[in-house]
Amino acid sequence: MNIIFLTVNYSLRTSGGIGSYIHTTANGLARAGHSVTVVSPVITERVDGLYSLCRIEPEVEASRRRLELSKIFYSKLVELNEIKPIDVVEATDWGMEAFDSRMGDQFAVVVRLHTPNSVVDRLNGYSRLKDSSLVNESETEYFSNAKYLSSPSKAMERLVVDNYRVDKNNVKVINNPVDIFQEQKYKPFAKKTDSIRIGFLGRLEPRKGVYVFAESLKPVFDQMDNVESCFIGPDTRLNKGSAGNELRKMLSLWSEMALFTGHLDGAEKQAAIESCDLIVLPSLWENFPYACLESLVLGKYVIATYGSGFDEIITPGINGDLVAPGDSKALAKAVIDALAGKKHLVKVDNRNVIERFSVDKIIPELTDYYKWVKETSGH
Repeated sequence: MNIIFLTVNYSLRTSGGIGSYIHTTANGLARAGHSVTVVSPVITERVDGLYSLCRIEPEVEASRRRLELSKIFYSKLVELNEIKPIDVVEATDWGMEAFDSRMGDQFAVVVRLHTPNSVVDRLNGYSRLKDSSLVNESETEYFSNAKYLSSPSKAMERLVVDNYRVDKNNVKVINNPVDIFQEQKYKPFAKKTDSIRIGFLGRLEPRKGVYVFAESLKPVFDQMDNVESCFIGPDTRLNKGSAGNELRKMLSLWSEMALFTGHLDGAEKQAAIESCDLIVLPSLWENFPYACLESLVLGKYVIATYGSGFDEIITPGINGDLVAPGDSKALAKAVIDALAGKKHLVKVDNRNVIERFSVDKIIPELTDYYKWVKETSGH
């Protein structure tokens, strides 16, 4: 099949889980023999991929960026289709890439659900992008008009069905695939030999629960010896400064126990995760996070939050624990209990995660879905 991915942002530094999903999925499809092209206006680095990259050069108004980009994506699809007929196009929810109605009339289009922009804004408590207001107003139209939507989790499916007038019959749940890490050569991440490292993995922003994590560390540091924290992920800019600076102020009394790595990728990120004894992912809500999948694949015990996609990955007491989102006291207790119970010393058996979410498991399921979409769309 000839498959095209559309994304407003292909930089793994800034697109987070969307970038991880597209890279992992496109690589898996290419290994399975499909022709795959990723089209984006933002390709800031060459990722080691088996698929093709196609950059578009847009001139758009910032306050209408994503909706105007949709028209440019459509024009590029027409051009690519003349070179080689397209079987399926996949666009994201957050990027609104398939908002142009002409796209669905001419191509078999799947809207992949990650996390809608309005949900991101609500959880963060602010809008980071200039076109957020217009995008938020347009989401219900975008989702309800989509003939085919795929969701990484049942939690994400429920969210769009309940809030955006989406017909549940139009949504197919296909989990995010994860690549099973091969042995990579990397420099071990620095760590005191006798310390216990608690790791946070993700962008430093409110919706990821990073402030809840920082608050929970205070009683952990007070009650336990030889404990340090590691914030693995890119900083974010706020109106009053950066999230990283705010977090450093919150933990100023324990500054020697709080390490901030900034953005890491590939082998460096793997090394940072490997250096942690326990991973904490206290997001206020998540769809089906790669941070959790990657940590479990590396055998880490994960403490996360219930009420979202974590429920479909974490088995409490087996590979992690779940606490209420936004509750720093409950999170601190869970961390202290896990460390006291020596759960951080046991490498989690990741066979179940590999069997359920590996590329080898998910890609055939996704391919069958794409074939069905092409057949039933009439294109």
